[in-house]
Amino acid sequence: MLLYSFRMTALNIHEVHVTQTDTNRLLVRLYTEADELYYYQNWQYSIHGSEVLLEVLFMPGFGSKIAYLNNNFELYFNENLTNSYKLTVKVYYVVFSEEQLQDSLSGFLFFPMIDSVSLKNQGFISNTNLNCFDLSEITQISVFDMSNKLILKSSKSRFYNVLKELAPGFYIVVSEKESKLCVQKIIVKK
Repeated sequence: MLLYSFRMTALNIHEVHVTQTDTNRLLVRLYTEADELYYYQNWQYSIHGSEVLLEVLFMPGFGSKIAYLNNNFELYFNENLTNSYKLTVKVYYVVFSEEQLQDSLSGFLFFPMIDSVSLKNQGFISNTNLNCFDLSEITQISVFDMSNKLILKSSKSRFYNVLKELAPGFYIVVSEKESKLCVQKIIVKK
């Protein structure tokens, strides 16, 4: 589940794209917008257990307030990315301090990632049940085994019957709604 804290600030996160580039690396694309001219200055990240914090610093000055500013960050992990991590992205203005925090976005990412995840400031999709979306909104459901091999692609009407036919094990379920994806790991037990 992604939590978004709305604040009236001059600098905001518009969107974050996360892509798994290999078994221990993530590419994070951060799109920001501001009410005045600004530019990217510096960044830092930390990993504590299964929590990742990416902090990005912006400065006043030249730049553009017409288009979204896009910055790319590559995050390296000492171990292979499996299971899930909580990712928090924070943007600051002038200095890294809570008083200058402009915006933040947090949520959970599940690995291995099959496709890139796009997170907008409306929030992440909840992963608390089998369907991130209302079942009536889902257009397509795909099931992959843990080696990322496509097991099936199905319409929502056949989905629960297909789950009953799967052998016991771990699977990745991708639900699609318009241009949004929900990726979840499931365990089939018999």
